[in-house]
Amino acid sequence: MVRIPFSKITISDEEERELIECLRSGWLATGPRTEAFEREFSKIIGTEMSVAVTSGTAALHLALLTLDLQPGDEVITPSFTWVSAPNLISLLGAKPVFCDVDEETLNINAELIAPLITRRTKAIIPVHFAGLPVNMGPVYSLADKHGLVVIEDGCHALGASVNGKAIGSESNLCVFSFHPNKNITTGEGGVITGMDKKRLMRIRKLRHHGVERNSYDAYKNNKISKYDVLSLGLKYNMTDLAASIGIGQLKKLSRFIGSRNLAVQRYVDDLNELQTEIKVAQKFAVHEIQHACHLLITKVQDKPGLRDSLIAYLSSKGIQTGLHYLPVHLMTYYRDLYPNVKLPVTEKLGRTVLSLPLFPDISTQEISTVCHELDAGLRLARE
Repeated sequence: MVRIPFSKITISDEEERELIECLRSGWLATGPRTEAFEREFSKIIGTEMSVAVTSGTAALHLALLTLDLQPGDEVITPSFTWVSAPNLISLLGAKPVFCDVDEETLNINAELIAPLITRRTKAIIPVHFAGLPVNMGPVYSLADKHGLVVIEDGCHALGASVNGKAIGSESNLCVFSFHPNKNITTGEGGVITGMDKKRLMRIRKLRHHGVERNSYDAYKNNKISKYDVLSLGLKYNMTDLAASIGIGQLKKLSRFIGSRNLAVQRYVDDLNELQTEIKVAQKFAVHEIQHACHLLITKVQDKPGLRDSLIAYLSSKGIQTGLHYLPVHLMTYYRDLYPNVKLPVTEKLGRTVLSLPLFPDISTQEISTVCHELDAGLRLARE
């Protein structure tokens, strides 16, 4: 039985009201609520344009499509991430070039990226891992020097900022995810935003078959609208039903981030009292940097079987945990394709990371219970 889930959505009467109004409106597909969600999202991030889609993966796919990748082209991405970016790069006929990460931040940086750039490199995908912003200034300088596009993966980072500026506000393109375990949810969903209006306009067409037509306007005005296909496209448009949840969730974003930060600080305080076999993997109190606190990542001592025994022990006590992430380059498909890739920090993290329960409404008692059971599990492992 699950006593403490790894993640839990926070839904209130506000989201329910928005959903009911949408259901009663007679229009569930992309329409006025999706547009309202996009406007509000842009306002929060500080951009002029956002395009709402069906998932963070869909957002990244559309952003990558604007690169017009050709066979043999290369895109630099961390291996220490979810599989979406490497999979999409590969599906588009290009090659993912795996970059190691910094052991303290769990992020890639310009120094790690630079040696990987070749004449075939077209883009860089930095991941703001767990909600900690990448140091983007040097990355953009490097990209400008080599004529590369930067697509920021902000799927963990909604609510993060640097010097008061939200992640995404100064990006070429930045993608976000609204999966149920993210900082806000639309059930499933995603957004592409940033300053590159030309690419964003193209993405808006790509997300709906490459067709230029506003179906809601035709419905509202009782007109049959002719339409044209301007380019190849996909079916990635967010629905008003999903946007209705998102509208309610965005109103709570500030509270959610505040609650997550408080929870993380409680974890840090409690975990500091434990044995040296486990420690928090990232710094959260960094000058001028607001961590989004999407994930609370710990690093377990690199002893064979220790992490797995802790996972099993916590599970036996009804406490869910996560693995963020197992290195992509060591997955069977990629290991067979690129057997010579060696990323020492990523590989060590893959053996040692353990994510603990974190969500806005997690209680002080639940955090204490997790840390108490972690301590008990470590003591048991030493026997």
